[in-house]
Amino acid sequence: MYDGLAIWPWCGLCNFEFQVDDDIVVPNRDRENRLEGLRFLGRSLDEVRERQRYLDMQLIYEDSPGSMPSGCHHACVNFIERASPMEKSYIEWAYMNAVSYDYVPSSLEFDRRRRWWQDKLFGVSLIKSKSLPTEVTVQIVQNCLSELFLAYIQPLIGLNVTQGFSYPIYTTEQIWAQWVKFEDRLYIAALSNEPPGDAKHCVALQMPEGEVDSIYVAHDQLGIRNILLANSRETVAVRRCPGIWWRTISVRDNAFTTYCDGIKLRRLNHGKLGPMREPYYAGVLWATPQPLATPIRFHKVSPCREISRMNFFECNRSDTRAYSACWDGEIITIHTHSRAEKDLDFYRRRSDRDFWQVWLYMPVDQGEHITEIWKRPEKDQLLWSGHKEQKFTLVMKTNNGRVWVIGEHWRNRRSKKSWVLVDQPTQVSSRIFIEECYLGMGYMAFESPEPLHNQPNPPIPIPRSPYPICSQGHDYFYSSAPLIDVAMIYPCRYQLEHTSAIVGLLLCYHDGRERSVGQVRLDSLEHAICVEATTQLVYRLSPDKAKVLEVRVGEEFEGDEWIGIPWVGSLEWWHSARDSRLYHDESP
Repeated sequence: MYDGLAIWPWCGLCNFEFQVDDDIVVPNRDRENRLEGLRFLGRSLDEVRERQRYLDMQLIYEDSPGSMPSGCHHACVNFIERASPMEKSYIEWAYMNAVSYDYVPSSLEFDRRRRWWQDKLFGVSLIKSKSLPTEVTVQIVQNCLSELFLAYIQPLIGLNVTQGFSYPIYTTEQIWAQWVKFEDRLYIAALSNEPPGDAKHCVALQMPEGEVDSIYVAHDQLGIRNILLANSRETVAVRRCPGIWWRTISVRDNAFTTYCDGIKLRRLNHGKLGPMREPYYAGVLWATPQPLATPIRFHKVSPCREISRMNFFECNRSDTRAYSACWDGEIITIHTHSRAEKDLDFYRRRSDRDFWQVWLYMPVDQGEHITEIWKRPEKDQLLWSGHKEQKFTLVMKTNNGRVWVIGEHWRNRRSKKSWVLVDQPTQVSSRIFIEECYLGMGYMAFESPEPLHNQPNPPIPIPRSPYPICSQGHDYFYSSAPLIDVAMIYPCRYQLEHTSAIVGLLLCYHDGRERSVGQVRLDSLEHAICVEATTQLVYRLSPDKAKVLEVRVGEEFEGDEWIGIPWVGSLEWWHSARDSRLYHDESP
C-alpha cells in the first residue's frame, strides 16, 4: 500500500472524470517514475498485476487540485508521448495549464462538460467519417473522448501562444477586453489599453465615475469570465450565479497585470511588487462581488485548512419556507428555501454520486426566525495526512424556542465539550457566509458584530428512544415530529447503500405547519398521501430491519415486515447514510 499518496478522480490532461475500468497512469512520489497498469474501480485504483497495491481515493485532503499529483488516462499519456522529444514536455505543460482546474467543480459541471464535448466531437467526427454508420461514430466518440479532445484543442494551444504575465494594464486609460469561446463559454483572453485589431471579439470595459481602486474578477474553475472595474465607494449589484466566484483586487499605482494560460486569462495581480495592507481574506473567492472595505468577521470551524470559496445562505428572509443542510462527515452547505422556489438543481451540485451524503431539512413557521447559531466541538478524527480535524455540530435556535441540529446526535449527553455562540441574527434578513469546499465547511463569516456570550446553552432535544446499536459503529442523526393533527405526508425516497428506500417524511398539519423526520430532499418527494379518516401510519421494513421500503396509511397490512403506528404521540427517526430506525412515542 502506498502510504499517503492521493490523486484526484479525473484525468490530469483531459480533465474528464475517470470511468469504471479506465486504464490509469499515476506519477509516483518522486514525480519521475510512475505507476502503470492501474484500473479505476470507482472509489479506488487497483493495480491489475499486483492486487495488493492499493490507492484509496478517499485520501483526498486539499481542495486545490494542484496540491497533489494527478492521475492520467493511459491513452492521454500515450497521445502526448507521440510528440517529438523537444515538444513533448512543453505540450504536456501547455495542456495542463489550459484545462487544469483551479478548484473542484460541481458534479453538474463535470456532466455538462462531458456531454458538450461528446456532442461537439460527434459532429466533427460525423463530417470526417461520412461512410460510418451514426451508431458507430457515437461509440467511437464515447470510447475515445479523451484522445479526440486532446487532438481537437491542440491547435488552440499551439506552440506560439503567449503564456505568462502581461505588461502593466493602466486603470487611468480605457481598458479593452478580448473574448475567446472555450468549451461553449466565453472567457477573457487578454486585456489592453488599446483596442485590439479584431474588433468583433473585443469590448471596452465600463469605467466607474470615480477612480478605479477595485477590480471584481469573476472566475470559474478554468479561468476569468468577467471583470468589473469599480470604485469602492460605489455599490455593485450582481446576482449570484452557480459556478461563478468573485475575487476582489485592490488597484495600486493605477496598474495591474494579468496571467494567461495560453488560451484565456487565469488571474489578475496587483500592479507593482511590495507590501500592501489588505484584509487577510483579500484572496478569497466570493459568490458575489465583495468590497474589501466591508468588515467581515470570520469564524474558523476547522483548524487545518486555508479559506477557499465563500458562499452564503440568506438568514431570516421574510419568504423563507425552510432551510436545508448537506452533511458528509461534516457540513457541506446550507441552503435557504423560499416559498416560491422552483430551481432544485442545488441538490445535484453537491454530487448525486456520493451515497454517504445526508440532507437535513428544517421547515420554518410563519413569523419564526433564527435568533442564535451555536457550534459544539465533537470528536477529533485523524486524517491520512497526519493532521487532526475536529468535527463539530451546528445548532440554530428560533424565536419559538425550536432548535435545528445540523450534525450527528452525540452519544454522550454529559460530554464536557463547550458550546460556542457564533452569531445572533436579527429579525432583519442577513447573509451568513459558509465556505464551499470539496471537503466541507472550514470557515463561517458574518457581517454582524461579535455576539454576546452570556446566553444559556440551546435546549437540545432528548430522545425517548435509545441510541441505535450498529455493528459498523457509525453515528446517527436524530429527529422527531408530532403525529397529532397531521393532514398530509410526503415520503422522501432516495438511495441507501444502493437500495431505493424511504429516507424520511415531510409532515403537513392542518394549521399550515410543516415538520420533517429523517432525510428530506424536495427533489425526491413522492406524491402526497392524505391522512384524513385513517387510523395509523404503516411502513414496511427491509429483511434486515434497517431500511424503510414503503410507507402507507390506513389499516394494518399482513406480514412481519409491516409495522403500524397510530396518529398519536410522536415519531422518532434515527438515520444515517446507511439505514433508518423508527420509534413511536405514545406520550403526549
